[in-house]
Amino acid sequence: MRSFPAGDVKSQVSTHGGRDPRWRRDGKELSYRAADGMLTAAPIRWTAKGPEFGAESAILRIGGAAFGSSTLRYDVTPDGQRFLVLEPVETPEPAVLRVVFNWQAGLKR
Repeated sequence: MRSFPAGDVKSQVSTHGGRDPRWRRDGKELSYRAADGMLTAAPIRWTAKGPEFGAESAILRIGGAAFGSSTLRYDVTPDGQRFLVLEPVETPEPAVLRVVFNWQAGLKR
């Protein structure tokens, strides 16, 4: 995490990396997708020296390889108590789109 706009103050949230961070509305917790596919949260306490992060806690697995999927999305409720997770649906066959030209001619038969 970096200060804005200067970017001169850095704070490390995760010990193993993460992406797609989401803040709880009150700024007391940061959720993110960990490298192992777990939705993880870290509590934050704001001090005069900057943010202090508490122990990370894994909440739930949100898909396969978290860093390999660009379509997996989630969000956190304002109170941080619930998560909405969108996961891709596996289908047995790919969807087929058929375009029929001059379909009105087939109606006259």
